[in-house]
Amino acid sequence: MNNYRKNAQPYKNYIIAAIVLLTAIIFAPSLKNDFVAGDDYTIVADNPDIRSFDNIPKFFTQPYHSMYCPVKMISHAIDYRFSADKPGGYHFFSLLYHLVNVVLLFTLVRLLFSNVWAAAAGALLFAVHPINAETVCWLTGRGDLLYTGFYFGGLIAYVKYIKSGYRKKYFVWTLVLFVLSGLSKASAMTFPLTLAALDWFFRRRLFSWRVVFEKAPFFLGALALGLSSIALRNGHSVALSDYFTHFTGIDSFVIFIYPLTFYMVKFFIPLKLALPYPHPFASALPLSLDFYIYPFILVALAVVVWRCRNIRRPLLFTLLVYFTGLVSAMRLTPMLGTVAADRYFYMAMAGVILFIAWLAVYLSQHRALWHRRAFPLFLTAFVLFAVTMAATTRARTYTFKNAITLFSDAHSKYPAYATPLYELAGGYIHAGDREKALQTAEKIRQLLPDNEDALAFQTNLFLSIRQYADALNNLDRMIRIRPNRQHYLLKASLHRELRQVDSMFAAASVLMQYPEEKDTYLPAGRMLVNHHIEEKRHAEALALMEHILSRYPEEEPSFLSEQANIAYETGDSVTAINCLLRLIEIQPENAAAYTNIGKIYALSGNLNEACKYWKQAVALHFPEAEELLKNCS
Repeated sequence: MNNYRKNAQPYKNYIIAAIVLLTAIIFAPSLKNDFVAGDDYTIVADNPDIRSFDNIPKFFTQPYHSMYCPVKMISHAIDYRFSADKPGGYHFFSLLYHLVNVVLLFTLVRLLFSNVWAAAAGALLFAVHPINAETVCWLTGRGDLLYTGFYFGGLIAYVKYIKSGYRKKYFVWTLVLFVLSGLSKASAMTFPLTLAALDWFFRRRLFSWRVVFEKAPFFLGALALGLSSIALRNGHSVALSDYFTHFTGIDSFVIFIYPLTFYMVKFFIPLKLALPYPHPFASALPLSLDFYIYPFILVALAVVVWRCRNIRRPLLFTLLVYFTGLVSAMRLTPMLGTVAADRYFYMAMAGVILFIAWLAVYLSQHRALWHRRAFPLFLTAFVLFAVTMAATTRARTYTFKNAITLFSDAHSKYPAYATPLYELAGGYIHAGDREKALQTAEKIRQLLPDNEDALAFQTNLFLSIRQYADALNNLDRMIRIRPNRQHYLLKASLHRELRQVDSMFAAASVLMQYPEEKDTYLPAGRMLVNHHIEEKRHAEALALMEHILSRYPEEEPSFLSEQANIAYETGDSVTAINCLLRLIEIQPENAAAYTNIGKIYALSGNLNEACKYWKQAVALHFPEAEELLKNCS
């Protein structure tokens, strides 16, 4: 195989070009896919900020979807410049970034092991593996594509830094690419750990002053990324108290380390790939057997590393790259209901690829370990595995066609897990099929019969199609589960919409008992005031307004117009004008108040005084006053 390596060197560009072309063909169906879910809408399709490069400074000053990722946002601005609202252009750039990453990984493996065939084998598996379909075919994976590309680039620069005798330009490039990786996604915080693994692989003294000084800016940057990620993601995870009520002791530990083995198993046996993978806490199910088996795989790996002393360094190096790549994917409590996601493995897969590449090089250099027929068998197995992975990936690209195909697939694989059903219902809503959306929401409610979120989701669907009676039934169930003043407020609003006066008063009266809860007390009070006004019960309306203002005097401007209308309808024009003048005193720019005073004067026969107030409203650019002012000429 050494001869193969020497002969392959002149053809390395052709080899990687063939891999890139094959990858593009396999992922080509993704170019016809739609926007799916998650970031596809919140950060891309429905985000006006990406529609102009003038917003680039804004990307550096605010987070998006609880993530600080300015480079990712710039990439979407580029997407929009080329393809506007057409999803095909966005998917084209995602595929392009994946192809670049394939080339970068090929280069990294070749630099580390000086073997073109090993680099080609590793790059091929990375390029066509079905677990990477989520990262490439779903726009939510854009951050992983970008941070991984800069991550690989930084590792290449660092290897060149070491091999060149510590030339400064390569160190500077390493630092720059790390910064770009971190600005793409906070998961780049593991970069200095991977650099330390490279130092160890190249037998550098890890605690020498030079090495420590080199790593200082990287670890400081990683600390900043980690702290920002924790701050922005706070609130997306389950509270520890709730979590440890459900899982304690050994269960919590095996769930925490589960991703370390989960992705390794998925790499070699990519069955039941799905988006997302249910966390036991979110699915309210007991731990399956694999949670308890997987830790023993880690133990077996540790034993292998310990016993293989002659090859311990490269073996441990590849495992370190793998484990450090997964650090950011390990969580004590579930985030968004998932225990794992394929896109979290995108960068960490480099560790597995490096192991396979190193193993190929090692076996080729130790032919005495081989039976003379073993190599053809090994090569045949590799080719069959690669072909199977490529075919599986091709099929999986169609799964990401839209939200309906994607989450129908996930539900078929994990039917006891409700999260895909929420997204599936959203897909039906987007497609305009509200009947199937309602059927899906009912499945969620059956899976989670006493779950407030499930009932709320179904209630919102009922509201969107004006099935108010069904919405009210769900609200009653939600209130029985957990009395919530917002539920009472919505219930009162629905009863008012249905003209069920007694029920409306009953629900609103509950809220009026808690004047300290301003966010529900004021809307309920205003609802009752408006109802009194509609029913011409002016005395009750005025009394209730006075009661509300005694508690919240700062709300006076919002009630002065109603007080003026009541006064005018009861024949008290003076009080009506005084209320509007008080409103103008508080809000000098309130053009409607000037206009209404003019109307009162005009109806009482004082056109000159009316015109004076209409002119003031026109000065504030109020169109209605401009029409009324024509009566003054």
